[in-house]
Amino acid sequence: SNNQLTGTIPAWLGGLSKLIHLELARNKLSGSVPDSLKALSALENLDLSGNRLTGTVPAFLGSLQNLTYLHLAANKLTGTLPDHYKALTALNLIGVEANYLSGTVPASWASMTHLQHAWLNRNGLLMGCLPKVWVGRVQDLRVGGTRITGFC
Repeated sequence: SNNQLTGTIPAWLGGLSKLIHLELARNKLSGSVPDSLKALSALENLDLSGNRLTGTVPAFLGSLQNLTYLHLAANKLTGTLPDHYKALTALNLIGVEANYLSGTVPASWASMTHLQHAWLNRNGLLMGCLPKVWVGRVQDLRVGGTRITGFC
């Protein structure tokens, strides 16, 4: 991280089938997250925060069932949060703060049974309520700068 990398995330990274940790944080990467990353079935940690990535939060990341850490903060991501992340039952941290996300947190995210850190803050069009099961599970919840109203 913090290497002043520019350009797009290379598609060939998807060929590194044994990769468990990919950190490209705090660079100047642009474009969308390449679909080729869906082949990283062993991946446990993905940090793409602090870049200039555009497009939506990739739904295909929901197929990476070994993910425990997913940090996509401080980019230029738009759209809604993917329902497909319900399969990420090992996920401990999801950070999507400081993007341009809208809509609601999918009720299916209640299936993230190991989630302890949910950083949703600074997404001004994110609204609605959070899964009620997060009350006893999530230890570090950040929702400032959103329109989230509580739990349901």
